[in-house]
Amino acid sequence: MDTSRDIRFQDASFAEFLLKSSIVKPGSEPHLVRWVGLFFRLRCKWQNYLWHEQLEFFLGHLKNERIIPRWQVVQAEQAVRLYFVHFLGSSTEPKSLVEIDEQGMFDTASSLQQLVTTLRLKRYARRTEKIRRDIGDMKEALRGQQRRRLPVVLLVSETQRLLGQFEGTVSPLDRLGDHGCSSVAVSGSQGKPAEGSAD
Repeated sequence: MDTSRDIRFQDASFAEFLLKSSIVKPGSEPHLVRWVGLFFRLRCKWQNYLWHEQLEFFLGHLKNERIIPRWQVVQAEQAVRLYFVHFLGSSTEPKSLVEIDEQGMFDTASSLQQLVTTLRLKRYARRTEKIRRDIGDMKEALRGQQRRRLPVVLLVSETQRLLGQFEGTVSPLDRLGDHGCSSVAVSGSQGKPAEGSAD
């Protein structure tokens, strides 16, 4: 069980733990304690989140600071993980944000609100938030729209029905004979060959 939301930073005990353990390089203990102390001062901004999520927000805050080198951001992450995983014995796996009851159901409204809050804290665009909300019917969202296309080849009956609509000697198909197509037969509306058709 992760009770990391309620705890206070135990700096003296953590420092003693680091000194007695061989997990960290000797001499780095004060820096690790300082990083965890800074994490605890800033985590009140994200108090509705588990420590895993708070750590991500904390690292984002440190990366935005121009004066903190990358290696110190990595050291800060290691310090916070050491505190929660090795010192407190907390779970390394984050819990699900969606709470499912005994019947296998969940509250859609609270889940959507949690999603919106997470997207805002991670500074996603508002458009992303809108897109994630307006999914609609999942069946249609998962499958792309299929375009209706004309068939490439018409059936014999379809061709006869189409050509039956033409009458007289002047039709676009009459000119096919001029281009070397001599086997096209056009029948009139009564089923008889039309005048001037190629046979």
